[in-house]
Amino acid sequence: MHQSRTFRVALIVLASAVVASPVFADAAALRLRPEQGTTYRYVMTQRQDMTMAMGALGNQESTNTTTMDIRQTAREVVASGEVTFDVVYDRVRMDVQAGPRSMTFDSASETGNTADEMVGLLVGKQLSMTLTERGEVVRVEGLTAVLDEALAEQATDPAAAPLIEMMRGSFNDESMAVMFQQNSAILPEGPVREGSTWTHSSVVDNPAIGAMQVTQDYVIAGFEDKLGRPCVRADVKMVMTHEGDVPMVAEMKKMFSQGGQEVDMSVEIGQSDGAGSVWLDRETGMTVAMDTDSTMNMSIGVVMPGMPAEAGGGAMKMDMAMTMNQTLELQTETAPATE
Repeated sequence: MHQSRTFRVALIVLASAVVASPVFADAAALRLRPEQGTTYRYVMTQRQDMTMAMGALGNQESTNTTTMDIRQTAREVVASGEVTFDVVYDRVRMDVQAGPRSMTFDSASETGNTADEMVGLLVGKQLSMTLTERGEVVRVEGLTAVLDEALAEQATDPAAAPLIEMMRGSFNDESMAVMFQQNSAILPEGPVREGSTWTHSSVVDNPAIGAMQVTQDYVIAGFEDKLGRPCVRADVKMVMTHEGDVPMVAEMKKMFSQGGQEVDMSVEIGQSDGAGSVWLDRETGMTVAMDTDSTMNMSIGVVMPGMPAEAGGGAMKMDMAMTMNQTLELQTETAPATE
């Protein structure tokens, strides 16, 4: 693949693959307590709109909409409050609009297209996720094994080594736990009522872009029905600021170096702001619906030494502005079979 195309594809993958956990702590007592054996089926939709300003090369706009059918079963609910879920992705669809071009990828496709297969990498595989009763992600298991299986054939290809290394750093059990936690509320210890507020701050280590200081401000907006279920509605505002290095820079340099091109890269990540609402089942604490919006700005500088001056001296700057809308809806809830 041409190096510039490889670079653009890698940026799209890194910018778009944000996986969220369809689990929040609960309403009245603010504790997660699903019935053991119950299965929850969700549809999650993520729409990302991105504008990339590339100087003399003009602007490029793209929209990436990913829809995921997720099945989540409460395998074990222990007295200490921990809950372990078996998580299965039943289907993943991705619609990409890049300028005048549009592409659709679907894990349910039977065409044998490699891109469809990559979109469906997790489909049918079972992951395990354990949380505390307050929504803290304790561990995630299964993704590392799935990736090992998927990359087995390419593991001996030296040309694929930089990309494999980047994927292993970005997609493993530890990074999946981080991504789940970014979208799971850690709720207060005491009881709440309408108008109650609380703040949670943490440092999240994103495998691709590095450490992010995350602050979430919550307020209980009221108690109301959502999708036919008695819920508590919590409104949230979120601010994320970047700290330190950007790991993907080193991995991108390795990719270009493997192809015989040395590059210098720099990345500046602006503050990300977000807001939205989540509706929580008042009895079990499981998420019934969620709707959030967020923004992020990123500036990428690339210098390719040795390029002639008439070609811009190999220097390029790209300013990326991204907006993300994420929705989640509970489709069905299936209680465990009785003996």
